[in-house]
Amino acid sequence: MRPVFVSSTGNQAGQTLLAWALFAKLRKMGYDPGFCKPLGRVIAGESVDHDVSLFKRVFGLNRDEKELCAALMKGSEGEALHRDAFLESVGRQVSELRRGRDAFLLMGTEDIFFNPEGLGLPDTRMVDRLDAEVVLVDRYREDSQTIYTVLAIESYLGSRLKGIVINRVPPQALENLRDRLVPRLRNKGAPILAVVPEDRILAASSVADYANRLSGEVLSGKENLHNLVTGHTTGILPLPKSLDMFRRIYNKIVLKGGPRDLLADPEAEPGLAGILLTAGRKPPAVCVEAAEELGVPLVAVSPDSFEASDILEKSRFPLSPDDGFKAERFLAYMDEQVDFQALFGKG
Repeated sequence: MRPVFVSSTGNQAGQTLLAWALFAKLRKMGYDPGFCKPLGRVIAGESVDHDVSLFKRVFGLNRDEKELCAALMKGSEGEALHRDAFLESVGRQVSELRRGRDAFLLMGTEDIFFNPEGLGLPDTRMVDRLDAEVVLVDRYREDSQTIYTVLAIESYLGSRLKGIVINRVPPQALENLRDRLVPRLRNKGAPILAVVPEDRILAASSVADYANRLSGEVLSGKENLHNLVTGHTTGILPLPKSLDMFRRIYNKIVLKGGPRDLLADPEAEPGLAGILLTAGRKPPAVCVEAAEELGVPLVAVSPDSFEASDILEKSRFPLSPDDGFKAERFLAYMDEQVDFQALFGKG
């Protein structure tokens, strides 16, 4: 099998989630896959590429990070790369990593259309050097943009394009995309593998993610920090009667969402996932006790409500090893639509 290169069109399309799901599927099908992300990125608080660290932890990869990621970009500046020499080095590195493996998955940069940080090394150069096939995820925006993007990808990659996953399709666009646009695109030669709807479980972060991002102190409900957050508000949200006292606390952000099993029902209204107490103020003990009794996470944070909301709105929460349920859910959507035997070529 030729290497499978997982790429993306940016805009938080779901590249890491797709790569996780494909790697897990390869193992389920009996493959012994290898993994590499030739050109990684360091984000705040980490010294290695997040995806490389994630795959090592989730899949128990026994290779050093430097073997799995040949070069790193840090902030807006990347390591100095001599393109041809770097490609040759990556080729040798991948050949070594593929030894003894019957499948191999690579991750590209966040956006296949643009050179990362002006390094002049687009994913297509890597794909050609490694003789890889591309599986790409595109985030749905609107019908016209999706048609343009898909056809541009097909023209850009040609025979190396193995398949496209259109992700995060809103409910109002789903039927038309599946029933009309996808057949038309396939007739034009675009290998659409799957259409994945906008899914609040896949898009959600946890209360723990919010607490960590704001360096908060957990006051109650520690056992429910895994509650999923689908949104937040500084306004009024219906609260349990025993928490009516919180209506008189103005320095707070109410986190909407709830347990995973609640949100799995598309008809269910989001409930109370947790409460952020802002501006460094802590409530009276009776409030903490009431929240603890209901298992509601209370988190005290230093920023005021406006600043905390702004931080959260601008934040991106990368996947963690605890998000395996998201990979399983994403893969379930693909299992309904994708012939993986044909995709990977194993009978």
